[in-house]
Amino acid sequence: VTHVDDAPFFNRLPGNHHRRASAISSVLLVLILAACRSSLPAKFVEQAEPGVTLTTLTASPQEYRDKVVILGRVLVKKGKKGGQVWLRLKNRPLDPQYHPHRPISLDGPEAGHFWVTTSSPQQLPPRYRQWARMTIVGRVIGTTNEEPVLLLMYMRGWDVSGKNDDTWETSIDPAYVPSIPDGLHGEFQTQ
Repeated sequence: VTHVDDAPFFNRLPGNHHRRASAISSVLLVLILAACRSSLPAKFVEQAEPGVTLTTLTASPQEYRDKVVILGRVLVKKGKKGGQVWLRLKNRPLDPQYHPHRPISLDGPEAGHFWVTTSSPQQLPPRYRQWARMTIVGRVIGTTNEEPVLLLMYMRGWDVSGKNDDTWETSIDPAYVPSIPDGLHGEFQTQ
């Protein structure tokens, strides 16, 4: 590996230009590394079941019961029932950096819905309703009308421009499992 100061190009530059070229190279390297990194903390990526999509989760929810999954989404509906906040979400498939995107088909299985729950609205980030898209990390706790229900652990959202993002992480005991109330978009079935 050639150090920047030993590279022939940099040796030919006068002192001030040499420092400027080194600074520009450093900034470019940081930007490239930032663009390649995951948008999620490593601890959630490590906990999550790899490769889970809404289609696989819906096809065999029992297989993922009490496991951590990562899904993309947009907010459809918010409600409060049984002392919990319930968010119904429209799925958005994730890219390798865990950024959500529109599914190939708006009528296909990846365009379905799922639910997330948390214990109070104060636990949600203040601007989550303005997020145009989100990445959700949650533990599978059941289903309703064949739609998975996740206990919210982490969420990251982006505004319409895609440039302004925000994150939120739960402070709840990971062993906590809320009871699923009857009557929220149909009957909830436990697995």
